[in-house]
Amino acid sequence: MLALVNTAIGAGAVIGGVNAERSGGASGSLNVRALALGGVLAVPPLLIVGALLASSDATFSGLLNRFVSTIVADGFRHAIVILGLTWIAAGWMRAAVGDAVGASIPGVPTPGLPFVSVAVGLYGLLALLVVFFATQATVLFGGAEFLRTTAGLSAANYAREGFFQLIAAAGIVLGTLVLAEWSLKSDDATASKHYRLVGGALIA
Repeated sequence: MLALVNTAIGAGAVIGGVNAERSGGASGSLNVRALALGGVLAVPPLLIVGALLASSDATFSGLLNRFVSTIVADGFRHAIVILGLTWIAAGWMRAAVGDAVGASIPGVPTPGLPFVSVAVGLYGLLALLVVFFATQATVLFGGAEFLRTTAGLSAANYAREGFFQLIAAAGIVLGTLVLAEWSLKSDDATASKHYRLVGGALIA
C-alpha cells in the first residue's frame, strides 16, 4: 500500500524538493535561462542544415518527413505518456532511496511457521517453472516447424502470446516469496538458509 501511495503522489514531493533547492540560490534559474537561450540559438542552424541535407538526399528527406509527421500527429499523445511514466518513476525512485511519503506500514507479527510449511509452495513453484523453461527450450530448438506441429502457431504469433500472463506470474512468484519470508520463524537459521536457496532459484 505504501508503494502505491508513493508511486501516485511521490513525484509531487520530488518537485517540491527541487523547487526548495532552487529557491536557496540563483544557480537553478540561471541554468534554466542558459538552457532556453541555447535552444533558441540552436534552432536556425538546425533548420538550415536539415533542409540542405534533406534536399541533397531523398532517403534522408523521407526519414525527416516521417519524423516530423510523427511528432506533429502523435506528439501530444507521446508527451502525455512520457509525463505519466516520469511521474510514476519519480515517486517510486524517491521512495526506493529511503525518502518515502507517509508513515511506514505497521509491522504485523509473523506466525513463526517452520520451513516445511512454506517449502511445499516454494518448491512446487520451482518445479513448475523448471518444466515451463524446459518447454521453452524445446520450442527454441525445435523451430517454426515444431510450433506448427504441436501448437498450430507460426513463430510470429507464438512470440506475441503470453506477455502479460508472464508478468502476472512473475508478480505472484515474488509476492509468494515475500509472504513466505514473513511467515518463517525469525530466529531459525536453518529455515533462513533453505529459504535463501530456493528463493534465489525462483528469482533466477
